Amino acid sequence: MIKANYEKEHLRSLSLSISKEAASLLRELAEMPSSSHRIPGTVETIEADMRSEDLILDRLKESGFSGKIITEERGSLKMGDDPIVAIIDPLDGSKNFSRSVKWCSISIAFADMSKEGMDAIIAGTVCPIFWDECISFSRGSGVYLEDRRVSREEALGFTRERRKEGGFYAVYIDEDYAAEEIAEIRRRLGGRKASFRSLGSAALELAYVAIGRIDAFVDVRSRLRIVDVAAGAGMVAEQGGKIMEREGNAPRLSFEGMQRFKSFLAYLEDPGIAFVSERRGV
Repeated sequence: MIKANYEKEHLRSLSLSISKEAASLLRELAEMPSSSHRIPGTVETIEADMRSEDLILDRLKESGFSGKIITEERGSLKMGDDPIVAIIDPLDGSKNFSRSVKWCSISIAFADMSKEGMDAIIAGTVCPIFWDECISFSRGSGVYLEDRRVSREEALGFTRERRKEGGFYAVYIDEDYAAEEIAEIRRRLGGRKASFRSLGSAALELAYVAIGRIDAFVDVRSRLRIVDVAAGAGMVAEQGGKIMEREGNAPRLSFEGMQRFKSFLAYLEDPGIAFVSERRGV
């Protein structure tokens, strides 16, 4: 039996290699129309989701992983009693994938159950499926774009330079309140130019916040799940960024199942925005 290695840098390397293999599989499946067929008995799961998840779970077993797993398609699984959790989204952006929109990714994170908050997320990878530019991290060792470390200073330098032409924000808002929320964000920006995008892969957008390509990530839909955010938010935290809920508090993480967040804001440097006030009781 292989003995598991839970050193943070090893977990980064493991999540990176598994993500790359799963991305390669998904690129092959993208050429097959049947891979986008919904699996009977599910709401949104497509064949490609399950094939990617199967591969990831197999590779974790082969590595000797013996902890808990929280995964998008199968929920909570127990592979052993070690105090570590693998948090997996095998295909973040399934709707994009099924429509040949290339903005989708694989997200794998590892959490130390003895820790709390974002400190618990100790390593992970977000890997775009259709281009070779995986982003990974391990706690205390930095964030990497492929094999090159991206420092906080480099990330901030990039985003500050681009912000001169206008801010770039990934924003997810319930349709009923979209106009109100966007108007409030624009008001807080004080007339500064800004673009708002809902691209369809929260994991990848959070990873881009960590390397400075996106100024901030905002989600107030009450639908974002721990599998969507664990790896990307871990990267933002590793870069010294800020992660909060609408009320301004740091999100509490639960590894009991598929945790959902009522709201989620992440940035490296305060862009001058904040959530709309709590007058709706959200």
